[in-house]
Amino acid sequence: MRAFIKKILIGVSATLLALVLTAVLYACGGGQGASSRVVVCDHNYQTTVVAPTCTDAGYTLHKCSKCGDSYRDGAVPALGHNPDEDWSSNAFEHWHKCENGCGQRTNVGIHDFDAGVVESQATCERNGRIVYTCTICGFERADVLPATGHQLSSSWQSNQDSHWHACANDSTERIDNALHSWDSGFVEKHATCQAAGTIVYTCTVCGKSIRRDLPRTDHKKSAEWESDEYMHWHTCQTCGEKFDTASHTLEELTYAKIDPTCTEPGVTVYQCTGCKAIIRTPIPALGHEWSTKWYSNKDSHWHKCVHEGCTEKHDFGAHHFDSGVVYRAATCTSNGLVEYTCADCGAKDYVTVAAIGHDIDTSHWESNENGHWHVCGHDCGGKLDYAVHDFDDEGECRECGYKKQE
Repeated sequence: MRAFIKKILIGVSATLLALVLTAVLYACGGGQGASSRVVVCDHNYQTTVVAPTCTDAGYTLHKCSKCGDSYRDGAVPALGHNPDEDWSSNAFEHWHKCENGCGQRTNVGIHDFDAGVVESQATCERNGRIVYTCTICGFERADVLPATGHQLSSSWQSNQDSHWHACANDSTERIDNALHSWDSGFVEKHATCQAAGTIVYTCTVCGKSIRRDLPRTDHKKSAEWESDEYMHWHTCQTCGEKFDTASHTLEELTYAKIDPTCTEPGVTVYQCTGCKAIIRTPIPALGHEWSTKWYSNKDSHWHKCVHEGCTEKHDFGAHHFDSGVVYRAATCTSNGLVEYTCADCGAKDYVTVAAIGHDIDTSHWESNENGHWHVCGHDCGGKLDYAVHDFDDEGECRECGYKKQE
């Protein structure tokens, strides 16, 4: 099908070309009757300069206004893309556009926004605004900071009748406003026979207190004992006057005693046999008592506290070892030891000295009638490389040169 269409287009093009040539010949020949001769056109070329683009070269077009003949010269290379120094952007990305106006985009990238700058803080009822800026192109995006809602203060505000929470953002705003809920009261000052007392009522919700007078009453002796560190007594519940005042009769409660430590005081606990009051007498801390003996490990030494259960260390420090003495000399086959002693605590440390190995003179043999051997230069007494003689026919050992005795 495509080939068929192509043939039709070629035929149409050829027909149109023939018509154009006929018209040109007719025009150039001076009208009708001139088609039988070829007339050369006296061209009148009009010049059109076609500017280069980013991707296409420019040129100068010369076209005859009479016959339509044309040619090109003055080629100018394509400009190539010229990215603008400034960024272009939209809500999602940024790029450099071509300054030549071709629409080409380069360095296209997604915005990289910073942590944002708050232009206006959100309040309890009004949204705020934060602006994020792209760290690459400078594009700004504004977001809404939602209204915070009321921020209740941690403490109650109150007046004589009610209490409320103030909004931390607006102290004039009252939230949870309600009437006080008074408790049963606390007697701040007992009434006496001669003077009124005072009772304090406290709101169980907000903690606000108010004072009210207690009317004067007759003496009313308490059923329970009251006491201090030395005495006990009964008190008139109305005026506070003391009755039956006496010194404590103390008995030690040994099971409740707390023994002192080096750093913490102890307590001796007594109970009065009369009023049952509990009296606690402090026992001073013992303080550390350091041993005269040194204790040590591989690296350090110290004095211990002699009190049971105390793990504190005194005069703790690193060992100061001397230059050492030979505890056991190294031999040819056995390691030696050097003994080091701490100048402060006397602690010992031992360092191994490697065996020195045999010093064999292989150029000289020792021998007797049975065999031969090498002697160690360290005079260790060992016979090294011992072997039975290998005599030749002359009775001389092939290895050491020993000769048989006749």
